[in-house]
Amino acid sequence: MSKQNISINKVVLSSFEPFKNLFAKLFLLAMTEAVFTTGFSYWRLGSIIAGPIIQAIIMVYAIYFIAKELFNKDVEIGLKKIAGFLLLYLIVYATILLGFVFLIVPGIIMILFFTYAYTFYLIGEFGILESISKSFRLVWENFLTTLKMYFVGFSLLVFVFMVTFIFNKIVESQDIKYLTRFITFLLGSVFTMYFNIVILKVYGLLSPVTYKDSKKDSN
Repeated sequence: MSKQNISINKVVLSSFEPFKNLFAKLFLLAMTEAVFTTGFSYWRLGSIIAGPIIQAIIMVYAIYFIAKELFNKDVEIGLKKIAGFLLLYLIVYATILLGFVFLIVPGIIMILFFTYAYTFYLIGEFGILESISKSFRLVWENFLTTLKMYFVGFSLLVFVFMVTFIFNKIVESQDIKYLTRFITFLLGSVFTMYFNIVILKVYGLLSPVTYKDSKKDSN
């Protein structure tokens, strides 16, 4: 793994094609996550405990489909692998949460450095600690690339939230409060699915993974 020059804009634009190919599967996952997230949002303890578990399981299957599309690789999703991923997810979740609780900046930095941990674990088939270590190293060697990726992603996310905010204002009513909350979570989840494609494509360019259009996305 070494520092590489990558056009994030090209990666983001080229991610629409695999997103389109996987839309039915990823949208079904996004809907499932939105249903559970909406339900848990009315139960504080459930949103704290059960929420991350559901999100982790959804992410495993999302990465499974994306890896198959981008790398033509079947990701192991057995019970043991899912349990390990869940532990990794909770470690990342708790670390980032603590970073935001004490100071916002450490939380943002942790988000950056944990970026590829899930991918190393599921696709690279490394252990939990080794996946975290490799993610930190890859981000350190390609910090500006990872930062630019999140900057573009955050800009798109702001647009998504603007759309949901306008929608909520237009249909603001207690009678459909559940529906508006569900749509908000659904749009956020769909965006996350798309951004996971971007992350995996960048991962494929930065690490020794060969996939269909790796040459097309690099400078």
